[in-house]
Formats: sequence, structure tokens, C-alpha cells
Amino acid sequence: MSDPETQAAPTPDDKAARRAKSWKETKTDLKWATALLFTLILAISGYLWSFWTPAPATEENINAMTDGIFDPNGPLLVPFEVLSVLLLAALVAGVVIAMREMEAD
Repeated sequence: MSDPETQAAPTPDDKAARRAKSWKETKTDLKWATALLFTLILAISGYLWSFWTPAPATEENINAMTDGIFDPNGPLLVPFEVLSVLLLAALVAGVVIAMREMEAD
């Protein structure tokens, strides 16, 4: 076991090398995750495309629009839920990336 007082402080070059290595690993991980997410979203939207109906957009159909979003069998429920999951994934990814940068420093 080495004494923490005898260890040399990391030099800026060491920190830069660790940060470059961490970024290289992150880029590789993000490429696979992005490709997988894109393929998954494309497959799900392609499957559900036949079930979706056009959203009512006239002023007279405000009740139909709210029913479309909040009714369990409404035509706007699936896009609404997909968007919420996508935003949640973006939030989690942002926190993970921020935590990696804090650990690298």
C-alpha cells in the first residue's frame, strides 16, 4: 500500500490523457446506443403507423383532441407516451454524461 502523501499529484497531461480516453470510450458507446435507439424507434413507429389516425385539428374538435391524448384508447396516446419516454431518456443521458465529466476531473 502506498501512502497518499507520497503519491505525486496528477499532471495536466495525465488528466488530459484520461479525459481523451474517457471521451473515446463514450463516443463508441454513444454510437451503438444511438444506432440501437434509432432502429428501435423506426421499427416501433413503422409497426404503429397503420394504427394511427390523423389528429383532429379544427377548433370544433377540442374535446376530441383532449380525448385523443388522455383516453386510454385514443389515437394520440401512443405518440404522447413515446415523446415522454424519449424526453426521459434524453434527461438520463444528460445526467450520465455530466457525471462522467465530473469523475474525469
